[in-house]
Amino acid sequence: MAKEIGSKREKKLSIPVQEVEIIIGNLLVDYNLDETIESFINNKLDNILNETEIKRNNELKNSRGYNYQFGIELFDDIYEFVYPLLKESIEDSLESIRQTDTNYEESEDYKKKVLIYNNVFQIIELTMYNEGISKIKLISYHYLVKCLEQRAHVILEDKEVKLIRGYKTVVEVFSYEILSIIAADKELEKFTLTLRSLIEQWLIKYNNRTKIGQFYYDVLMVNPEQIIEKILRYLLFTAIKNVNPITLRAIFSTYITLIHKNIFSFYAMKLQDVKVGYFKQLEALFEDSIINNTHFTDINQMIIQNRLMIFGFKNKRFLKHNYEFLLDEYSSSFFDINYYDFLYSYRKDMNVLDYHFYYSKILKITNNSIRSQSKLFKINNNYFKKNSKKTLKLYLNDLVNDNFYTYFYEMFKEPDTARTICDNITDNLLANINQNNFSTADFKQIQLSTDDYISQLSQLLFSMNKLIED
Repeated sequence: MAKEIGSKREKKLSIPVQEVEIIIGNLLVDYNLDETIESFINNKLDNILNETEIKRNNELKNSRGYNYQFGIELFDDIYEFVYPLLKESIEDSLESIRQTDTNYEESEDYKKKVLIYNNVFQIIELTMYNEGISKIKLISYHYLVKCLEQRAHVILEDKEVKLIRGYKTVVEVFSYEILSIIAADKELEKFTLTLRSLIEQWLIKYNNRTKIGQFYYDVLMVNPEQIIEKILRYLLFTAIKNVNPITLRAIFSTYITLIHKNIFSFYAMKLQDVKVGYFKQLEALFEDSIINNTHFTDINQMIIQNRLMIFGFKNKRFLKHNYEFLLDEYSSSFFDINYYDFLYSYRKDMNVLDYHFYYSKILKITNNSIRSQSKLFKINNNYFKKNSKKTLKLYLNDLVNDNFYTYFYEMFKEPDTARTICDNITDNLLANINQNNFSTADFKQIQLSTDDYISQLSQLLFSMNKLIED
């Protein structure tokens, strides 16, 4: 008989999450675990994957005629490799302390490491089953999905494939294989079913609390199963890849948080696509005002904004010569913030988020810098094809890592996190700063050469770097 959700509570380490991440991060780096495990998996995949069959599989609408590239045997091999590797690395780490510290039993650092390392081999109890799941199983699954996504990116590179059987997530290239592994491994299967039950239970609670669920079901023709599937696929294909379970103090509290965020995002964020004039009418759908506190007017900001506007119009010598055009509501949807102007003019005596607010409201129409790029208009990138040159992306990613990797690694003590942030910065730069989306103040499009484009991106990175100095 299934137990009620919440009848089994996962024990969370009492050690602060930052310390857990630092100690585990050092372990991963000191013993080169990420590279060792990923190399093992990639060597296996090299001998298994058939790119011709994968391309054919991607064209299929369902599993009929699908040529599976791998199955549970691969996952079993990964698990059997990861378990002793982690055990040996952890034991070696503790032994090194015992060898150098005669009073290691009294050492707080040693005691913390023992607790954190023991947590890696924890059996996570599942609310609906007598048996739990080994954390090492989830760690092994994390590395598998991570490597498969990297392979999927390579396979889809330059193919301009945007959807795989209706889904945008690139690891969907191997979704049938992943799902077959989950179905064949009893622990992963029970873990997945428990997650699904958690999503369903919380979705019911959200819907009982608001009218918005009924709105989605009746008007938008969305049913609970669709929402559950979207969130579950996110947890299994994306969240597990983004965060290695080895770094988590507790698994279920992390996933519960993700479930809440996804349900709230699914309901609330969609409404922001509605024009402002109609949003107030839709707020009534939230009986308990779940999102009221996230949309409020800051009176202080409004006062300063008005004073800046008055000062600007009384001192027009500070305004750009075509400031009226920039204030027009139609042109603002056509032009984006000039990032060069924003970064060149920023001063550290103001919080950068406050400055971004005032720049987007007022300072975009003022002369903020003597640099030539500050005079340019940046046309919305939606009107241009995204930069997709692989060599350009690799070059820019190297620049971003040179500028920011060390800073983010020192902040988070987690190499994957630092790399992911740098990758996101690279993607955002390529998405938002296009070679051709700048025009002069008299609306003549600028055709930047690749060298000039790279030079301007380098200047931009230099200016961004100044934001995080000191």
